[in-house]
Formats: sequence, structure tokens, C-alpha cells
Amino acid sequence: MTPPEPERFDTTVRRARVGRQRALRWLWRRGYWATAAASLALLGVSGGVASAALGVGLLGCLALALLALASGIEDGAVVHASYRPGALVLRGPWGEEVLSRTTLREGMVREAAGRALLRLESRAGWRYDVAVPDVAAAQRWLAELGLDARQRRARVVTDRTALQWVFAYFFGGVFAMPLLLLANLLVGLFPFPFLYLVLMPGYWLAARSVGRVDLTVGVDGVYAGRGWLRRFFPVERIERAALDPGNACVVRIVLRPGGSRAYRFASEVDAAAALRRIEDVLALRDALPAAVARVIASSPATTAEGWRDAFAEALRGAAYRDAALTAEELARVIAAPGVTPAQRVGAALALRGAGDGATTGVRVAREALSAPTTLHALERAERREARRGAR
Repeated sequence: MTPPEPERFDTTVRRARVGRQRALRWLWRRGYWATAAASLALLGVSGGVASAALGVGLLGCLALALLALASGIEDGAVVHASYRPGALVLRGPWGEEVLSRTTLREGMVREAAGRALLRLESRAGWRYDVAVPDVAAAQRWLAELGLDARQRRARVVTDRTALQWVFAYFFGGVFAMPLLLLANLLVGLFPFPFLYLVLMPGYWLAARSVGRVDLTVGVDGVYAGRGWLRRFFPVERIERAALDPGNACVVRIVLRPGGSRAYRFASEVDAAAALRRIEDVLALRDALPAAVARVIASSPATTAEGWRDAFAEALRGAAYRDAALTAEELARVIAAPGVTPAQRVGAALALRGAGDGATTGVRVAREALSAPTTLHALERAERREARRGAR
């Protein structure tokens, strides 16, 4: 595939340090529960000491929350962008950055304010919104960087903050009451500031239960949910996806043999980006190569290890039999519709060491698939393989 034209151009880029924001949120959660544990341990001392310790802990949590908000602020600049094979080079006020397929986690195509944007997220935790000439150019950039629907999964998380605050205000007490009753049963009466510490997680649980959509699109299907509940829909069960006629913020996934699921995002931009990614995955329904189909039809394997052995044997035959399986053909099992999770995991394990070394089958599967059960099975199988190799 040829790179998009022009290969060198000036554009605008907005970036945010979302990785640091996630790390600070992780610290906030740990710090909050550490403050709660310390407050319980100090209940036997004087009220002044306990209240002072609680105040210091809460101030620390507040500082972490403010730092997390500050880390998510975007800064924009005009940069000079150029293409080199497999990488996008940005030269701006912050210096030169090389965004390649090895340094990037995921990417998506978005449209905002009439402009096409290429949203990229690096493994170092930076998120970039790069303005490109049009949607077709953005799609070509994704393919060049190895971030298109065939090679990487993509995730869209959206929160309707106003709805969440209102719901938490009116119904947070219902979620917090079990925590308060449990605390009283375990310890007894608390100092007044500690009651707020116990109640706050309930309000957070209430806020997260509404207005939140978390959708991950992998080559094997869509893992999506509202609030706390998420479900996986295999690609062969998805008939089509479209925006709801009455609300452009709602993506409706029509399933086979019947039924549908609707997900309301915070903005039309998020909804359109999620829909485009789902449509890209649905367009990838390639048939398995004949050699792979023969191996699957002739093997009695049912487990991931069994399929690993069957595929590995077929790969070894390539040295002396023209009709044997090649690594390129086997790699298509990972992204093929209709195959079982055991077959995907077995193909990924069989490709260990069979490829070029830079993109092993396990890494390809881990980055392209979205089904949580398949990913967990892949991790377990990889750990077993590592233990077996160590022995």
C-alpha cells in the first residue's frame, strides 16, 4: 500500500498525556482505600489525631485528583508531519516524535468540526489527534501504521458527566447505604469525617452505573457495555451496525438471528468513530485459505494445546510438501470469523517462532482480539508454554 499524499505537510496536532492521567487515577484509588484503612486503625486514638490523619489523607487524594485532571488537558500546535515507511514523524514545539507501529497502541479515525482526525495513542501514554486531509487519507495512515481493523483492536470510552453527577446526587445514598451499614456492624460508631469517607465510594458507584459506554472493537467481534455490564458479540453474530435514526449519538448493533443492542455515546463524534470501526471489522469477513480449512476439518483437536500441535505439525510439513500450511495462511486464523477461541489461541501459539520474530502470533492475537475469554485463555496458554520451555 502506498503512503498517503502528500508525504510531507503542515498540520495541527493536539495531544494529551492520558497515560499519566490513568496512573494518577490508579494512585488515587489506592490512596483512598489506604486512607480508609489508616482511619480505621486510628479509631482507638484521640479524635484530634484521627481527624488530622484523615484530613491529610483526603488532601492527598484531592491533590492526586487535581493532577489527574491537569494531565488530561490537551495542548495543540502546528507541526510538520512526514512519512517514512511504517512511521509518522511529527516535528513541533516539543521536538521530533516518531510514531511507528511498534510505539503505538491503537488508532482510530474521527471527524470533528468538519475535519478528519487521526487519533493515535502511544504505548508511552500520549494521545495525539492529527488533522489529515480527509477520512480516506486517515484510513490509509492507519493501515500504514499497522493500526487498522485487521491488525489492532480499538476502544471508545465515553461518559455523560452531567447525567452521572445528577444521578449520583439523587441516588448515591442508596448505593452508599450498604457500605455504611457494614462499617457500623464491623466497628461501631465513627468520627463524623469518617462517615463521608465511607459514603463516597457509593456515590462513585452510582455515577459509574449510568451514562457510561465502554466499547472495544476487535477483529473477532465487539465487547461493549453500559455502566458496569459488558458483553461480547462475535463478528459472525453481528448483521450490521448503524446510527439510530432519531439520535446520532446512538449506535445500534443488529444481531443474528434477531434482536439489537443500542449504545448512547456522549457525542456524535464518539458514536461515528465507533460505528466506522465496527463497519471496518464487518468488512473483513475473509474466507479461510483452503489449506487451513483442510487442517481444521481433519483434526479432532478441541483444546488450545491440541490445535497448537495440529497447526505446528502442518507448518513443519511446509519444508517438504507444497500443499502444507504456511505461516501467512495460519496467521489468518487469528482474524477469521467463525473459528473457535481454542483455534485462535492454538494458531497464535503455533506461530511462535514461525514468523519474522517481530510480530509473533501471540502478540498479534493479543493486540487484535477483543473477546475477554479468548484473551484470558491466550494468557494462560502462554504461561504454560513458558513454564514448559523453562523445564
